[in-house]
Amino acid sequence: PVKQESGGLLPPGGRAQARVTLAPDPVAGSVVTSVAVYPSPAGNLSQALKQLLNEPSGCFEQTSSTTYPLTMALQYFQTHTGTEPEVVKDAQAKLDRGYQRLTGYECKGKGFEWFGEDPGHEALTAYGLLQFTDMQKVRQVDGTMLSSTRAWLLKQRDGKGGFERRRRALHTWVEDRDASDAYITWALLEAGEKALGAEVAHVEQVAAASANTYVTALGANVAALAGHAA
Repeated sequence: PVKQESGGLLPPGGRAQARVTLAPDPVAGSVVTSVAVYPSPAGNLSQALKQLLNEPSGCFEQTSSTTYPLTMALQYFQTHTGTEPEVVKDAQAKLDRGYQRLTGYECKGKGFEWFGEDPGHEALTAYGLLQFTDMQKVRQVDGTMLSSTRAWLLKQRDGKGGFERRRRALHTWVEDRDASDAYITWALLEAGEKALGAEVAHVEQVAAASANTYVTALGANVAALAGHAA
């Protein structure tokens, strides 16, 4: 299959043209053409958001790759008018199924891991905490689970402003420690945690000296949430 796309703006009273190059010997009846005209950028955005409505599947990380976009799409749908009710209903149903999958990967010792095997993974659990915190804006999230996830992350503090990183047989890569520490601190702050003085100071110090722009960006987020924006 071959797909060609083009886009542009219709000027007032003007016309738009698009050139399509067909194969020299197309199969009869195999060519399909569609044209979509949006009266405003908001209409275009609504259509784009529909492409985010995918069925959740896979491990915690793979399921999150569909549930987090679903969460963001529903935030938009619920704050803007003009979206078809069927689309909103479909997004909510998919998110409900994704939520059930995600919570099924909670470890016995708390925290989350790709398939729910102890011990939990610190950075992945922080990703889950951030996702569930955003998700509760569009659906009900188990408050006890949220509290235990946050408490588990707090127990992983190493006393030096960072967080432990336990090794395991599954997904044993060595991530950037500064990025990991900064991301976990940011997630905890977004989830409403306040008692992170040592962790915030550590992230701000590391971010100020880091050549990693991702760490710098996380440091800016942490500083802003901690009220140190200036």
